[in-house]
Amino acid sequence: MPAVSKKQAIAMAIAEHEPSKLYGRNKSLLGMSHQQLHDFAATPRKGLPVKLTTKTRNKLPASSFAGPGRSYPVEDKSHARNAKARASEMEHKGKISKSEEAHIDARVDKVLGHGGPRFESKHNVQNAHSHAEKMAHS
Repeated sequence: MPAVSKKQAIAMAIAEHEPSKLYGRNKSLLGMSHQQLHDFAATPRKGLPVKLTTKTRNKLPASSFAGPGRSYPVEDKSHARNAKARASEMEHKGKISKSEEAHIDARVDKVLGHGGPRFESKHNVQNAHSHAEKMAHS
């Protein structure tokens, strides 16, 4: 199983090679097998999400944000998925409107490469099922 971040891969490598140097919050890693630790630690680091620092964030163009006021950065797929989740959370809490969430979702879908609706409409699914039933009975 690959690591999902650089920090996770580094923590796994420390647990594998120098377990005495683990922070207390990471001691549970010692319950993993040597092979599991190795698999996580061996994840290629290129392409893993990187923490967005203030300096880096300030250098990003306005087009790298989905929300108002340079909020919800979407400069890569990892940040885009997170922006969508946080926007949904904030809409449910009543901190942003449905239209703001829809705008953020549209920007995120553009970054993720979702050109249109991700799910078929109920009508299309019903038509497909009825067509399949007709074909089965003929």
